[in-house]
Order: sequence, then C-alpha cells, then structure tokens
Amino acid sequence: MGAGVAVAFLAEIMDDRLHDPSTLRRLIGERPLAVLPYVERSHERSMRLVKTAVKTVAFACVLGLAVLVGQHYASPLSDLLLRIYY
Repeated sequence: MGAGVAVAFLAEIMDDRLHDPSTLRRLIGERPLAVLPYVERSHERSMRLVKTAVKTVAFACVLGLAVLVGQHYASPLSDLLLRIYY
C-alpha cells in the first residue's frame, strides 16, 4: 500500500501542466491576459466516471485481499500464542 501512495505522490510531483491561472502567474510573474475554460464533453465525463469506479473497485479488492492475507497469516500465529500461554 505504501508503494501505491509513493507512486501517486511521484505522479503528482512530476505533473508539469498548468492547472489554474495562479500557477501561470507564479511562473511568468504576470497576470494572464485571458483564461479559456475547459468544457468537458459528455463522453469524457462518462469515461472519467468509469475510471473512478474501476479504481474504487480495484482498491476495495486489494484492501479485501490484504485483510484476507493478513487474517490467514495472523490468525494461525494468534492461535499458536494462545496455546502456548494458556
């Protein structure tokens, strides 16, 4: 899970696009003459929603798998410890 957080952090750092006018102002030291808004088309919106849903399901699956693996390896150890101490 830490690797996923690290990859997301690195992706955010390496993103060199301008996302808002304040970034442009900071970069060139002047106010922009005009800002053109980006209008998202309907198929772009639906693809964004599908990607979000896929990422959410994938995260839930990985989290569930991590819990199952943790339970598989932790439970026998806890049973063993209970047998030793009691």
